[in-house]
Amino acid sequence: MHELEKKVDELILQLKEEIEGISDYIFNNPELGDEEFLSSKYLVDLLAKNGFDLMYPYLGIKTSFRAEYGDDEGPCIAFLAEYDALPGYGEEKKAAHACGHNWIAGSTVGAALVLSKIKETFTGKVVVIGTPAEETTGRKVDLINKGAFHNIDTVFQMHLNENNNLYAKALAMDSWEFRFTGKESYPIQDEPEIKSHAANILSNNLSLSNCTFLAISLSVYLFAFLSNISKVILSFRYIRASGMLLNFS
Repeated sequence: MHELEKKVDELILQLKEEIEGISDYIFNNPELGDEEFLSSKYLVDLLAKNGFDLMYPYLGIKTSFRAEYGDDEGPCIAFLAEYDALPGYGEEKKAAHACGHNWIAGSTVGAALVLSKIKETFTGKVVVIGTPAEETTGRKVDLINKGAFHNIDTVFQMHLNENNNLYAKALAMDSWEFRFTGKESYPIQDEPEIKSHAANILSNNLSLSNCTFLAISLSVYLFAFLSNISKVILSFRYIRASGMLLNFS
């Protein structure tokens, strides 16, 4: 194992310019979600140059791709590259990279490149999946629903932090939408038909865990019901990670 670790260290140094070049290029060419044409093509071209088989666009997502290197005789290991920027963080409020997706692309593609150079030491396949629009529409969920991960055994992605940590934990994030209909009112007024009370209860508990948040949301619905609000809709427009749709009317 010592010799293999030494070989990996040597390869990292050999590929250092290419790996850092990924981060620099994407950082200097910020593109919003689903518009990452320059970034995705840069990654695709680099992976193709290093012998990966490419599918681009991938599964009908125009800035997604899938790159593969290896065989089907062992596990299939995937690295997820992100490369979309955020709106308003650059000069004159233009798009810019403020969440390190340029670094994520560099580290994930870099790891795949290194593994491809020592393929003779293991059986299996190395895959890079380009996952656009992480900050907006969340294309990873669409890729899951389209079957992109059906034959993947393990998925890796790195993220920036203040120190190196191989045991980091992350929470799943999602988009929720709540719509209230009923009588408009100031929160402190003592009226039976008040939708703003329900909205305030909800907004005051947005920082709670998902489980507690759901309990609070159901409480809001019951509060509205008992307060005779003409109609209340708590529309969980999409809980994409689980595929659930809750709609209380």
